[in-house]
Amino acid sequence: MADLAKFNVVLADMIEVLNKGKLQEHSVQTLTNLKDGKKFPEALNLVESFAQSTAFIDHDAMTELMAKAWSTYGDILNAERKQLKKKLTAIKEDKKAEPEQVAKVEGQMEDFCARRANCIYNIERLKTMNLFKFDDFKSRDLPAIVKLYDEEKNIRAMA
Repeated sequence: MADLAKFNVVLADMIEVLNKGKLQEHSVQTLTNLKDGKKFPEALNLVESFAQSTAFIDHDAMTELMAKAWSTYGDILNAERKQLKKKLTAIKEDKKAEPEQVAKVEGQMEDFCARRANCIYNIERLKTMNLFKFDDFKSRDLPAIVKLYDEEKNIRAMA
C-alpha cells in the first residue's frame, strides 16, 4: 500500500511538470483513469510520450521522475511476486488442486515475469538517461560527454 501511495505522488509530480508545458485536461483525466485502473505501465508510457512531445518542460526533472516512478512500480511488482509465490506454493502443495488451477497460477507467474522484465528494462534505461543532463548537450562539448560515458561504463564494469 505504501508503494501505491508513493506511485500516486510521483505520478502527480509528473503531471505537474507536464502541466507547465500546457498538458490538456483530457490527457490528465486519461492518466488518472489508467492509474485508477492499476494500469501503471500504460500510464508511465503515456507520460513519457507526452514528455517527448512537449517542448517547454524540464526534461531532466521529468526523466528523474520517470526513473523514480518505474522503480516504485518495481516495488509494487515485488509485493505482487511474493503473493504469487505463496499462492503457487499453496496450490502445488494441495493434493486436491486441479491441474487447471495450477496451470492458471503458473500462467499468472509467466505474465508477471514479462511485466517485471519490462519494468527492469525501463528502470535501467532511465538510469542511463539520467547520467546525461540536457545542459551537457547544449555546450556542444561532445568529447567531454563521451569521456563521462566511458568513465561510467568502466565503473559499472568493475562493480
